[in-house]
Amino acid sequence: MKNKLIIIALIIMVFTNFLHPQKQEKVEITARLFPLGNFIALKLEIAPEWHIYWENPGDTGIKTSFSWELPDGWELSEPEFQYPSKFESDGLVSYGYEKEVLYLFRLKIPDGKVLKETLEIKVTTDWLACKEICVPGESKAVLEVTPEIRQLLKKENSFDPVNEKFPQNGDNIGMTGLVLENSIIIGIERKQLPDTDYSKIEFFPMEQGVFSTIVPPRISVDDNKIIMELALDPMHTKIPDTINALFYNETGWGTSGNHKAIKKSIKLTNQE
Repeated sequence: MKNKLIIIALIIMVFTNFLHPQKQEKVEITARLFPLGNFIALKLEIAPEWHIYWENPGDTGIKTSFSWELPDGWELSEPEFQYPSKFESDGLVSYGYEKEVLYLFRLKIPDGKVLKETLEIKVTTDWLACKEICVPGESKAVLEVTPEIRQLLKKENSFDPVNEKFPQNGDNIGMTGLVLENSIIIGIERKQLPDTDYSKIEFFPMEQGVFSTIVPPRISVDDNKIIMELALDPMHTKIPDTINALFYNETGWGTSGNHKAIKKSIKLTNQE
């Protein structure tokens, strides 16, 4: 039934796109230096009341994609995503961003070649923006790299533009995953965690179509462990051996409370 609803929604989206053209969102690319390496930061400003999509768009939507033109020998990583928000409409849930979002790309510059002229880094961003209707579009941006900027990008220093909207690596937090008939149980060890409220954790799977987006997680907390029961999508066809997910907690995962999201790969075991 859900697949039929998605097909109908897509048909309506294509038809209404011709009736309601949408102004393109503004994209800015900024070169910034981060302590763990060098990154290009791409900022997308989104028109009021519209939203675009995360790496897993959820029940509807399309992941935002990027096409780069780089100087010879230069390389960029896959994007680092900020944690998303949830959007619900007509029984469907999607994951994405509103107002503005920042993407980070690790930059690798070849050694040995002296830059004597200004180079350009170009990007085309393809997105789907939605509110009552959905409109596809693209935005283009250019970053000029002067010899001075290139030297800045190649430096390592202690500059730390902390952005709590980027999920932190959760490898230091012990987690287990147990597969039941209609759900998966996630166990989270508390010994590495500060004493705060974990009763309202939100779960964002990076794989599409495994978990139910409608049924909220059932959470229980004691002194040693946090237990989350996550309902499987009734339409799922396969459960992976490992799930990759983002866990959001409004009260934070660190002592400062600034970092509200962690990302983690969890190996699953089957109930015996």
